[in-house]
Amino acid sequence: MNSHFSPYSKEMQLQGHQKDKDAPPYKMRKGNRKKRQSKKVDYKGVPIPSRGKRSEFTDKHRKQIIEYFGGDWSCAECGYHAVSFHHIQFRTAANGLGRNNPRNGVPLCDRCHRRCHVEDGHMEYAQMWRDRQIAIWGPDYYKDAIDLWKEGKIERPTEELMDRYFEKERARIDQTRC
Repeated sequence: MNSHFSPYSKEMQLQGHQKDKDAPPYKMRKGNRKKRQSKKVDYKGVPIPSRGKRSEFTDKHRKQIIEYFGGDWSCAECGYHAVSFHHIQFRTAANGLGRNNPRNGVPLCDRCHRRCHVEDGHMEYAQMWRDRQIAIWGPDYYKDAIDLWKEGKIERPTEELMDRYFEKERARIDQTRC
């Protein structure tokens, strides 16, 4: 046993060894390098969410989609009760303009959803859903509040103003049918 007495406190004895523990586990960047800019984009002072965030359906959007298509959690095409939510305007199409706007969604079972994407003739089936939404909501049905605001169709990018815009579009379309 090697016990030896030190007149210094434990804190003082370890003082020089603490440097290693306080140092970060990675090399510090040199000051002259540019830092990466965050990917948040501002438009007229309003932060714009990422493309991914603007295209995913939230629980709120899913409930609204179900309400638009009858209120029960079944396929809008065949009535089967296991549904997924299809972006009518594909998220990848037209520079990712298939937004999370509930008017751009339709509840479909897996079989009908696959028809929109993979089966032969899927373009006709997917286009049928686009034509239905255009007939109800107008050609902007897939856009979100930010898209409409950037195009000058609403004053601010809010859900309320977007809903009012689409109600006016729907009324305008109904008048042209008469």
